[in-house]
Amino acid sequence: LVHTAFLLIIYVKTESQNN
Repeated sequence: LVHTAFLLIIYVKTESQNN
């Protein structure tokens, strides 16, 4: 589950930067 949370954070951060 930790890995999933980490990936989710990275995904959100990437989307925020891209947008």
